[in-house]
Amino acid sequence: MSGLLTTVKGVITKSLNNIEPLRKAMKISSTQSLFTLVGVTQEYTPLDYAEIPRQQGDFGFEFLISSTPTNPLPQETFDVIVEYVLRQTKTEFKDAGVTLIGLDFGNSTIVDDPTTGRISLVFTINIIATLKR
Repeated sequence: MSGLLTTVKGVITKSLNNIEPLRKAMKISSTQSLFTLVGVTQEYTPLDYAEIPRQQGDFGFEFLISSTPTNPLPQETFDVIVEYVLRQTKTEFKDAGVTLIGLDFGNSTIVDDPTTGRISLVFTINIIATLKR
């Protein structure tokens, strides 16, 4: 059910790119993306509770955010992301016609590249959802 994946991916990506405290700290304009989606895992389960069959999607979205040497990632970057997603992004799913069943954060890794001076944060957001009917 690609409609579910497309909708969920669109909501989470748009929401993450609207985290203003990170934009300001890293001096990134609103026309640029803060995050890069680097991987998606997906699994679907049929839900047959009514006449109209639906599917539940279990997704893992892996995102990357990188700093520049002149605009480093704030130390509290991951905390800001988690707080924003749990407070704001959850409501955005409802507005997009998605029933959010579960949302949690998986692995996160900080990579410090001494050659370029870039610091990157890679993290996973796990989402279980279905489209509203």
